Amino acid sequence: MSTPEDEVRKKMKSIAEEAAEVARKKQQALEEEAQKAKKPIQDDGPKKPAPETAFKAEKPSSDWEKIVEDFKKKYNKEPEGPAKNILSFPSEKDAMAFFESQATEKQPPREFLMQKLENGKPVDDHVFSCGSGQLFRGGLKDIQTQVAKALEAEKDPQKRAKLESGKELIDQRVAAIEKSTDMRAKMGSMKEQAKTEQTPPQPTDTEEHGHKL
Repeated sequence: MSTPEDEVRKKMKSIAEEAAEVARKKQQALEEEAQKAKKPIQDDGPKKPAPETAFKAEKPSSDWEKIVEDFKKKYNKEPEGPAKNILSFPSEKDAMAFFESQATEKQPPREFLMQKLENGKPVDDHVFSCGSGQLFRGGLKDIQTQVAKALEAEKDPQKRAKLESGKELIDQRVAAIEKSTDMRAKMGSMKEQAKTEQTPPQPTDTEEHGHKL
């Protein structure tokens, strides 16, 4: 015969089992919801291809035709743009591998200055080779510093000559940009000053209502 204590234990066990079952079902429902949330992403069809990485030749060098020929052989397509001076790559990694090869593996090393395009617009991100066997990458001022350091460390006379020519080109580009930026700043300041001078002074309260006696 069961005692009152046995009955209490049975009830407590039954309550615990029911609570565990409720918790299990709740967890199962949460997991099912999580799986449903993932499905639209998984069933969204094939992934869109990553946007291509494009670089524009700022000033095609005497090596440009050779660079284009290698590009066409590797990617089976023509340069883009009205001037046919834009090279588009499947990814930035592909672009850098191509330019690295042109700058360091070709004999003699190819010379180029390419500017990256983002959404079709040029940004201050460049790849540069002056024929010294090195590839430089970054903003124009960054490249200016990199070339100067490479020139300091280089002992080979022929490579030094290439680096000196490259430094001169980059110095000219940086100076031109700084001059243009300075001119825009001055024009903006002049316009702001002219606007201020054309604005009539606002009357004070005393002028509006007359002097108080």
